[in-house]
Amino acid sequence: MRKLYLFIAILVTLIASSIPSVVSVNAQDPIVYAVLFYSPTCPHCHQVMEQDLPPLLEQYGDQLQILAVNVLQPAGAQLHAAMLTTLPPEKVQQGVPALLVGDTFLVGSVDIPAQLPGIVTAGLEQGGIDWPVIPGLGWPTIPSLGVILTASDSAESDAVTTAELLDQDSAEVSNSGFALALIVLLFLISALVFAIIRLVRARPDWSDLPAVKTWVVPLLAALGLVVAGYLAYVEISHEAAVCGPIGDCNVVQSSAYATIAGVPVAVLGLLSYSAILILYIVQDRRDDMAAMWSRAALLAVTFIGTLFSIYLTVIELAVIEAVCMWCLTSAVVTGALLLIVVFPMTPQRRHNRRKPVPRSASW
Repeated sequence: MRKLYLFIAILVTLIASSIPSVVSVNAQDPIVYAVLFYSPTCPHCHQVMEQDLPPLLEQYGDQLQILAVNVLQPAGAQLHAAMLTTLPPEKVQQGVPALLVGDTFLVGSVDIPAQLPGIVTAGLEQGGIDWPVIPGLGWPTIPSLGVILTASDSAESDAVTTAELLDQDSAEVSNSGFALALIVLLFLISALVFAIIRLVRARPDWSDLPAVKTWVVPLLAALGLVVAGYLAYVEISHEAAVCGPIGDCNVVQSSAYATIAGVPVAVLGLLSYSAILILYIVQDRRDDMAAMWSRAALLAVTFIGTLFSIYLTVIELAVIEAVCMWCLTSAVVTGALLLIVVFPMTPQRRHNRRKPVPRSASW
């Protein structure tokens, strides 16, 4: 019996000693866990991570834990693909930034800042939200898949601020292609100077400009529409652009120079190439004042477009320090259009020179 009493006493002691730890666990503040998929070359990811998330992270502190996963890394791309397989077909979207918190899936720089604060507040009131169910996501693999974001310098060692994370990734972005950009810049300047010289020498009659008949103009305009259309699609769909082996167009797009008065430069390119195509058709098909105005406008649009392309290329080289292959392609197309349009519209004047009269021989 003494052994039984001793066993019971030890058991009671163990249970009593575990009560404080259980109480402390239950007394912990609720936590909302979320996973953010991003790309360091995505302008909308920069907006969410630099502007929208830091205030929330500062407000909720350790009660909001966001795992940031870079989809350009093999492990991040694999986890992103696994996450998409868990969603209903009608909710699947390929773009980034993408945030999964509980069963809620948010995509883009509009839905995430608009809905996440309410989700966090409701989740904390209900006792927290656990990590979303994604194949391959769980301890101890979570730290190797990404980093925990925080707005506090006193956070745990595996947590970094959003600005630090983007700075680390931006350092890995290639800024190659500068030599090619310089060649394109020289071509644009040469085309602009050539056009000015032709206009000065020809002094064209703006009321009687010759028509441009070559099929190359609509072909180049169509190519420009494809390039500008793709960049506009990338901007609207929030997807990272395919940039090729040289340069990084996503870095260029994420800069402050990617828009003018709130309008994406790609949309301006769409309008420019559309105008060139329409003006070419009008000046070629008609033979009245509308044709004359269309020819003058066609020359003006290509001239201004080349000047604007020079500005953008200089910005890429000197300010952004990154090269966009799609932008360089558009610049070459615009410069080529200017040369093709200005040449037939500025026929050079022929100066009638008097033939020397032979002198009569004197004896």
